[in-house]
Amino acid sequence: MKKISIVIGIILLSIVANFLLAKYYFTIENKMNIAKKLEITIPVFSRMEEKDSHGGFLGDGEALVKIYLSKDNSKEIIEQMEKNSHWRKLPLSEDLKNFPVVDKEYKIPDVQNGYWFVYDRYYKAIDQYDAEKIFDKDRSAFNFSLAVFDTDSNILYYFEEDT
Repeated sequence: MKKISIVIGIILLSIVANFLLAKYYFTIENKMNIAKKLEITIPVFSRMEEKDSHGGFLGDGEALVKIYLSKDNSKEIIEQMEKNSHWRKLPLSEDLKNFPVVDKEYKIPDVQNGYWFVYDRYYKAIDQYDAEKIFDKDRSAFNFSLAVFDTDSNILYYFEEDT
């Protein structure tokens, strides 16, 4: 009976360990992908929350990721942002600020102090970092990524829109 209990315990422990490792691995991979898109370094062990409504045949939807950074990590990231011409100081452009998201859960809050970054993923985009062209009326889709770094709360918001 003791041997069966030990075997069952080992099996349960390995299942839980595999689940935790898989979840942790995908979180690290997501942070690395976001960091690459945003041209910055995001600490691997920073806390992250994700919401994603993408799905269906065409993969339309919205995603919002919040990454919570320490003060020291924030200083390093701010230095990177200030050296990168694709990051701009707030405020956001009016079009981006007023973009109507479908679900309010995916809206970046009104950040007063910080930086922002936009990447236009529309297939005909000439300058992927130009926020002014994203909402042109002749477009068939709004596919873009937007990041806002709140220097007051040390939170990096990453938003994706796919229509």
